[in-house]
Amino acid sequence: MAFVVAAVQAAYVLLDRDATVARVETLTAEAAGQGAALVVFPEAFIPGTPLWIDSVPVWDGDGPWYARLVDQSVVVPGPTTERLGRAARSHGVHLVIGVQEREPHGTTVYNTVLYFGPDGRLLSKHRKLVPTGSERTVWGQGDGSTLEAVPTALGRLGGLICWETTCRSHASISMPRGSRCGSRRRWLAATGGSPRCGTSPARAGCGWSA
Repeated sequence: MAFVVAAVQAAYVLLDRDATVARVETLTAEAAGQGAALVVFPEAFIPGTPLWIDSVPVWDGDGPWYARLVDQSVVVPGPTTERLGRAARSHGVHLVIGVQEREPHGTTVYNTVLYFGPDGRLLSKHRKLVPTGSERTVWGQGDGSTLEAVPTALGRLGGLICWETTCRSHASISMPRGSRCGSRRRWLAATGGSPRCGTSPARAGCGWSA
């Protein structure tokens, strides 16, 4: 089955959830207008990557930054997922997007990817299992229960986040369940641009799409 995938590369509005969602709505409409059936946004797109964790020592006081992050993170399900679902439904597309998810009660934040169907339903979510390095100062750990591939009209859809793509054990859980289309959510820049790191061992030869 052939279909068009839009891999969106765009700027978010850092720590402004509503403004970033508005950008997602606009870009989803643009992608759908160009024939995309599957629209994929980057890791932690809403409300943006916590850039300060690699630029300012945490002991210098990152409390105000983290407080803003918690305030602007996404409760799942909630008003933000409703808006994202409407965007998918309005344009009849499958929508995959990285968010920073906050528990409804508490301040733990997770690096999460959300999957929406063309009817606007939230099909699934996956929380990154183990935050990498300095990410541990802002993100909690997933528990593995969200490693799955979901059936869609395009095929079974699943994904891993950032360095999870280097873990064969993670891929081996979702791939045998029939994942046909994968989302590889990582920055090549994090590898220093090395082409040897561009394809991880977990996905090599597994039929995943970057």
